[in-house]
Amino acid sequence: MRGLNRRELRRPKHSVHPLIRRVQQIHVTEEARHVCFAERYLQEHLGGLSKLQRQRVAWAVPVICGYSSSLMLMPDRRLARRFGLPREVVRKAFARGSEFRRSLTATAAPIQRLCAQHGMLQPRHLRAWKACGFESAV
Repeated sequence: MRGLNRRELRRPKHSVHPLIRRVQQIHVTEEARHVCFAERYLQEHLGGLSKLQRQRVAWAVPVICGYSSSLMLMPDRRLARRFGLPREVVRKAFARGSEFRRSLTATAAPIQRLCAQHGMLQPRHLRAWKACGFESAV
């Protein structure tokens, strides 16, 4: 949720607790390190992959991103039930076209750009991204 943390860090200092602000700074820094690692790793290793292996990576990335983001950011049924969240409210909050989906898509945009730089973001792959819950970002 790099975009979310960065947005929060832009808020006036007095409106965010110092501890929360520091945690967000650490998250933004760590995310930047992860992206740098991924860029370097792909540069070093993609050239050695066969065309089939590159296609497997291209198909796996949106699935992994979609699954991991749902685990991290969306309440599961037990949690929603425990806190009395109405099913319709949860559906609406996380539905296609919602603010959540737009934010999620913005967060995944650097990953999509990285895939595009390496020829792993063709129109057929964009359909996979959409099926995994991301709207068109690239």
